[in-house]
Amino acid sequence: MEPLNRIKLGILVLLTIILTATLGLMYLEGWDFFTALYVTVITLSTVGYGDITPTTFWGKLFNSFILSVVLGRWPIPSPPLQGS
Repeated sequence: MEPLNRIKLGILVLLTIILTATLGLMYLEGWDFFTALYVTVITLSTVGYGDITPTTFWGKLFNSFILSVVLGRWPIPSPPLQGS
């Protein structure tokens, strides 16, 4: 696979995860789109301001699952991008 295609695939996977997490938090927590997107981006960037957090059991479990998926998946595309 060419480097440009790997970059495109990595971006597509990341956007899919962000959209899935946003829609999941909208459903589980009853948040509007922008609040759910904000929490998703803050969570996935591991900043975690703490101003808005999931309050339900299922919302917390879902958020933890999404974070573990991203932290477990993200390093995989990095070596091809570095030219290794």
